[in-house]
Amino acid sequence: MVIPKGIEIDKESTNDRFGKFIISPLERGFGVTIGNAMRRMLLSSIQGSAITNVRISDVSQEFSTIPGVEEDVVKIILNLKKLRVRLLSDTPETLILRVKGKKEYFAGDIEKNPLVVIANPTQKILTVNDSKVNLTIEMKVESGRGYVPAEMLKKEGVPVGTIFVDALFSPVLSVNFNVQNVRVGTKTDYDHLVLEVKTDGTVTPIEAVVEAASLLRHHLSFFTDLGKPIFMLEDPIRKTVDELRESLNKKGLQLLIEPLFTSKEQLDAEHRRIREILKRSIDELEISVRTSNCLKGKNILTIGDLVRKSGRELLTYENFGRKSLKELEKILHSMGLHLEMEVDKYLKEDV
Repeated sequence: MVIPKGIEIDKESTNDRFGKFIISPLERGFGVTIGNAMRRMLLSSIQGSAITNVRISDVSQEFSTIPGVEEDVVKIILNLKKLRVRLLSDTPETLILRVKGKKEYFAGDIEKNPLVVIANPTQKILTVNDSKVNLTIEMKVESGRGYVPAEMLKKEGVPVGTIFVDALFSPVLSVNFNVQNVRVGTKTDYDHLVLEVKTDGTVTPIEAVVEAASLLRHHLSFFTDLGKPIFMLEDPIRKTVDELRESLNKKGLQLLIEPLFTSKEQLDAEHRRIREILKRSIDELEISVRTSNCLKGKNILTIGDLVRKSGRELLTYENFGRKSLKELEKILHSMGLHLEMEVDKYLKEDV
């Protein structure tokens, strides 16, 4: 089997927002397999940051206007959603914009926070036409993956006037790949894969590709362990194996087969992975618009809502046929999910 020696980066076109990666030669068919897997992972699973809620002084709800400000609150929120930010902390941070005086205000006017980087400081936020205007805008920045609607971000105990906004965490804007034939010796049907990645500037294309590949490698590693004996790591079992190893050592013998344990920490990590997927919007499933609209019409908004359903129930929905069902089942299977799942145990925060 032909194995590529490494990945080539097109230095002429690659920068902080665009990257072109070339891997060649690959066995026939591997180009599409790797390219498609990387594309899906890059678009849906790279961690990023976004504004999740906003507070504007003297504004109680988003359908308001502010005297002396050209934009209404809805437009201001839309402008704030366009901010591309990178959170350098493990915990949420707050950005503050103090509006005082007649002028246009941009992202670059936001007070500096050493733990938040704004990648597009020229993004316009609002225009003040009255010098008497004096208000403060507070923005909460959090980390996440994919797209999360405002309804799923709402929390109890927040200050009055907090406006939750849809958050697009993904720092990857687009991913394209193409596969061409390449010659190796006398054979001309090997694959030549070119992967193009565009980001919003909060992460570089190289960082995004490395993270995507690491996620894929981690998940595929479960398959490489299929041939090993697997035990649940319980204290009695751990003790028994340790005693057996010690007893054999005393006799000058060695335990040749080391059992592969699945620890409680590993199980908890898998629960967290599934819980995070279940909370995502169905928009991340890359299903047809018709299927998506059909599900939303039945108030199925998240992947968790979807996997609770049975295939038989879905087929009773108008405009939802067997082709749509097969499409969904294939996508869910690729994520380690299936229909008629018991999701409550995953959605508990204290797994």
